[in-house]
Amino acid sequence: HATLEKTTPSQNGVVSKHPDNIELTFNEPVNADYSGITIFNDKGKEIGEVKPSTTGHSQTLTFPADKVGHGTHQIEWHTVSADGHEISDRFDFSVGKQTANGVDTTPAFYETPDFWFGVFRYIAEGAPIILVGLYWLNGI
Repeated sequence: HATLEKTTPSQNGVVSKHPDNIELTFNEPVNADYSGITIFNDKGKEIGEVKPSTTGHSQTLTFPADKVGHGTHQIEWHTVSADGHEISDRFDFSVGKQTANGVDTTPAFYETPDFWFGVFRYIAEGAPIILVGLYWLNGI
């Protein structure tokens, strides 16, 4: 498996000015065609998804950083290593000054399918029980 060896800007680093690019350097070539990053701001809101400007197989993936503003950002990256395994991780960096100590990108509970599946399951299983119970109670 490929492993991430270096990020530019550095992980948890603070850079004084807006970076031109975000670079990920791996210990072995990765497939740029199946790579990408998602940028989040310090509130955990997704700013955008970015594909690399690098093509083919390369040890260093370069992404344009035009969507990055001032403050703390989290970068979620994913790629496919030479052996075909998908790898992913995340790291934070700040532009200007650090505005958050860690970025929470977890969606609210009501935005996940599991929550709504549970609600509908509760209704679907509970309604027949209540209706049969009412029918039985009124029939006696």
